[in-house]
Amino acid sequence: MRVARRPLTDAAVPITLTARAAAVLRRHPKADAEARFVADGALQRAYWQTVNGPEAPFSEKDLSCHPPGREVLRTAPQAIYFQRIDQPLERYACLKGARLGVKFDGVPQDAPFRIADDMQFAGPFMTIQQDGDGCDPKACSGADAILVDLRTVRDVSWGRHFTGAVRLRANPAGDVAVIVRDYQDESDPGYPPGPGPFRVDLVDARGRRTVDRGTGIDPNVLTVDGLTVTWRHDGVERTANLAESKKITR
Repeated sequence: MRVARRPLTDAAVPITLTARAAAVLRRHPKADAEARFVADGALQRAYWQTVNGPEAPFSEKDLSCHPPGREVLRTAPQAIYFQRIDQPLERYACLKGARLGVKFDGVPQDAPFRIADDMQFAGPFMTIQQDGDGCDPKACSGADAILVDLRTVRDVSWGRHFTGAVRLRANPAGDVAVIVRDYQDESDPGYPPGPGPFRVDLVDARGRRTVDRGTGIDPNVLTVDGLTVTWRHDGVERTANLAESKKITR
């Protein structure tokens, strides 16, 4: 029996196939069901509407958190990061239990692939490092980091951008700490981060402010644990506190 999983309950439910979709499976009895769903539009529709209900707009399937042919690349307690086998150059992230997620367009094949390595989930938020457009197999020029609210944003480019950032971290309230180059030059590398000087900024209920700067800041070390931000300057750990928000989403 062909089954799908409902997003909120994870309950298995039979997939209702159209006559055309059923005929496809009869012609290919040994074919993997998920691969068939990807290859055939009627099967995609059957899968989508089984999982999300018969009235679910089929136009939303490209942002579905439960597509046929999904390979999970990374998982966190509250979210997943995956690729679809029918969209090999795109990646997606979803809150667990959600119907729709956020899409990463055009993952470059000729660039150092750091997205999964420098992606962090915090409550409903995700931070991701974008290294710019000028990439070759060893380096990228430009630096940009993005804060994404997985509840509302459907494309990474719609998130909040931090230009010149080489490291971005958030807490579950969406407050962030960011290490930024302390100079302006678009030709400077995004990855590897290159030489300093750098500065450490906090962005929270008090706005954006700088708490440290200098050539000794390590651009690869930055953590946010609740309201406590930790980084490294001249090999020594330093800390600062984010302003407390009214509510932290768990």
